Amino acid sequence: MIGSRVRAALAALVTTPLAVGCTAMSGGGESAASCAFVVEYEGHEYMGMDSGEFEVGAKVGTALAPPCNDTGGDGWDESRTEEPTRYDVYEIEGVDVEDAFSVHPDFEESPFMLVRDGRDLPPEVMEIAGRRATPPEDSR
Repeated sequence: MIGSRVRAALAALVTTPLAVGCTAMSGGGESAASCAFVVEYEGHEYMGMDSGEFEVGAKVGTALAPPCNDTGGDGWDESRTEEPTRYDVYEIEGVDVEDAFSVHPDFEESPFMLVRDGRDLPPEVMEIAGRRATPPEDSR
């Protein structure tokens, strides 16, 4: 079982990109918008996460990313007609695809890891992310 410190750290780790996602950022007098990278795969949401290097395995399916509502309006406009973006899903060697997987939005850049929202991350995912899981307090 993962201790409360690890759960708190993971919550901060996973929600920080969401806190800054879908917000307008200014620079040089111009406004630019940005959304957190979230996809749906097998009925679950997965979020982008910074990671170190990892080995990409076989293609296992397709994930859908909803259109980004980054216009700063009064919420989502139901009349929008954009289709979700499709991404090929690749397994990460040594990681269960239910916990995390890789996508390649642009093959000129390195692949990146997405982790399942609302799930405690196993040690192998934490290792790829470059973070060390703290053992539960009662096991010290």
